[in-house]
Amino acid sequence: MTIVNRILIVPENVQVNIKEPAQKIEISGSRGKLELKIFPEVKIIQEGNQIFTKPIDTKRSSVARKAYALTGTMNSLIYNAMEGVKNGHTRKLVVKGVGYKVLIKGKELEFTLGKSHLDRLVVPADLETKCPDNTQIIIQGVDKEKVGQFAAQTRRLRRHRPYKLKGIYYTEEKIKLKAGKTVNK
Repeated sequence: MTIVNRILIVPENVQVNIKEPAQKIEISGSRGKLELKIFPEVKIIQEGNQIFTKPIDTKRSSVARKAYALTGTMNSLIYNAMEGVKNGHTRKLVVKGVGYKVLIKGKELEFTLGKSHLDRLVVPADLETKCPDNTQIIIQGVDKEKVGQFAAQTRRLRRHRPYKLKGIYYTEEKIKLKAGKTVNK
């Protein structure tokens, strides 16, 4: 079954409201509320606790191809929104390096990353960050896109160094240590 033909089942404690004239879908649950804009090439049908996404009927092949592609995208966006309002999304980052650390100061993350200055990042209002110790960051939120974007923005402060394995990593990321140059004698 392709992602386009996948039937989405609305979990318990999650409400889905499709606003047809405004081309929006509102998903609310125990952790919050999300509103998604529906692509004009996609039609969303709700029957009971099931949601179907269908491409619009058209005779133009270029519009039909785009509608088919956007149907799968819309399906994934709705699924991620339902998961987010039910369980939330999480990204975990690790800061590795001698003297590298991170601290939470109010709604700001303060990084010491071996530079002559401190790096600061303001945490968006709808995200939560935790630091179990000074080398780990846990980013939680309802919107998967915002969680991933903030994690990427954080990681960009000090990308991993493949020769010394220093930098900011995702915990599930596998980095291979590269061999340095050798001198032939």
